[in-house]
Amino acid sequence: MIKILFADDEVIVRNLYSQSLRGIDGFEVETASDGQEALEKIELFKPHLIILDIFMPKKTGTEVLKAIKSNPDTKSLPVLMFSGVSDLKTITECLELGAIGFIQKNEEHEEIIAKIKLLVRLQVKA
Repeated sequence: MIKILFADDEVIVRNLYSQSLRGIDGFEVETASDGQEALEKIELFKPHLIILDIFMPKKTGTEVLKAIKSNPDTKSLPVLMFSGVSDLKTITECLELGAIGFIQKNEEHEEIIAKIKLLVRLQVKA
């Protein structure tokens, strides 16, 4: 099973994407509603891929990404950023911090799921 942690503070978004990903054979999905919860669930759930919204309460996705990449136990985890933000500065910052990609929330749902599936095949070794 490929374990995916999906962190987003918007309930509708979190439920939509976590349910879609759970419907894919071989995916196990856990969710977090804020950055602090995401960090806690990384320790407990041991995901193979983390999908992070940028703007979340308690800790932003960027802060969570920095924490993941500065920890020797988690620095090799692939992290995909997921946000409505589309400015080049934010995208570049996330990629420079170690994110494997950046998906914008305004893309079509099916396209986002297809991109996640592709990234899982390319990045994740369960």
